[in-house]
Amino acid sequence: IKGVASAKAEFIENMDEDGTLITNADDTWCSQIAGRFNGKVVNFGFGENTQIKASKVKRNKSGFTFTVNKSFTINLPVLGKHNIYNSLASIALCNAIGIRMEDMCEGFVDFKLPPMRMEKRVCGDVISINDGYNSSPSSMSAALDEFSQLPVPGRRIFVCGDMLELGKDTERLHKEIGKRVASSKVDILWTVGPFSRFVAEGAIANGMPSENVFSYDTSEETCSLVASQLKSKDTVFIKGSRRMKLERVSRQIENYFSEKKK
Repeated sequence: IKGVASAKAEFIENMDEDGTLITNADDTWCSQIAGRFNGKVVNFGFGENTQIKASKVKRNKSGFTFTVNKSFTINLPVLGKHNIYNSLASIALCNAIGIRMEDMCEGFVDFKLPPMRMEKRVCGDVISINDGYNSSPSSMSAALDEFSQLPVPGRRIFVCGDMLELGKDTERLHKEIGKRVASSKVDILWTVGPFSRFVAEGAIANGMPSENVFSYDTSEETCSLVASQLKSKDTVFIKGSRRMKLERVSRQIENYFSEKKK
C-alpha cells in the first residue's frame, strides 16, 4: 500500500500549482499525499471538516440514497457502500469544473457500474454478485462488509479468489481476510487459487466450521460446486483478482439455471 501511495504521489509532485487536487479526507495516505501539494485541494468524505460531505446514508433495494453538504439528495443505484466515496470524488470533480449540483443529481439516476464491478444477476431464485474485476485487502474487506449488510432471503456464499501482488505479506493478508470471513455473516466459503487457501485456513482457525469451507485451485474446478451446492434463495458474492477469471463461476451459475428451465 505504501508503494502504491508513493507512486501516485509522483503525479502530485508534477502538477502545476494552479491545478486542483481532489482527495479522500477519510484516507490517511491521501491526506498525507495532499500535504505535498501547494495548489488548491478539495477533499471529500464523511468527516466534519470535509468540503464535499456525505451524510444521512440509507440503503435501499438497488443501492443507496445520501445527502451531500446537507442540501442535495443523491440516489445511487449501485451496491457497495464504498461506491459512495467514488460518487463523492466525481461530485468534487464536477464541482471544480463548474457543473451544477442539480445536474449531477440527475446524472446519478441512470448510473451503471462496468461489468464485474458489483454486477448483480438474478438467476432463478438465486442471486449472484460478481465483483471479480480486481481485488486487494481493502476492497476484499469492503466486499465482506457489503455482503454482510445486504438483506438476503437465504444463505450467503462467498467466493474468494487470490489477491495478487502482495509480496511477502501474501500469506498474512489472506489469513486476515479469512478471519474477517469467520466474523462476518457468510455461511459458506469457496476459495479459488493457491493463495486463497490461506483465507480458508484463517476462516477455520477463527471458528468457521470446516464443513462449510471448500478450496480449489482454479475457477473451472470451483464451477463444479454450483450444481452440487446451490440451494433455493442463496446469494453468491464473487470477489478476487482479475487473473483468477472468476466470471466463469458467475457464468456457470447463469448457465445452470438456464438449463434447469428447459
